[in-house]
Amino acid sequence: MNPTREIALAQRAKLYHMAIRDLKQAILLDPLMSSAWNNTGFSYNHLKEHERAIVYFDQAIRIDPSNVSARTNRGRSLVSLGRRDEAMAEYLESRRIDPRSVFMYDDGQTGRGGLLI
Repeated sequence: MNPTREIALAQRAKLYHMAIRDLKQAILLDPLMSSAWNNTGFSYNHLKEHERAIVYFDQAIRIDPSNVSARTNRGRSLVSLGRRDEAMAEYLESRRIDPRSVFMYDDGQTGRGGLLI
């Protein structure tokens, strides 16, 4: 089976710990794979480990500053931490990079969210 597909399946099945393990192996093999850093952060975000997630999103963005997905995910983690101004700056930068970007947010408390931009 394709390792990338296995990781995606693990994430869809909410097996985030397994996805993180596999993604860290991918990072060891190719430390410049922005998507692996982003997906690791995505998994940590779903485990509500937002500070740790941001570390991975930051690295994905360092590798590929135009990675809109990493910027959007970073914004979501920032919202969950109550850092809304920083999140908005990240969302706006994503929008600058890709004007078609639309962002959904979760308020981090009630589980409600909506269209942000």
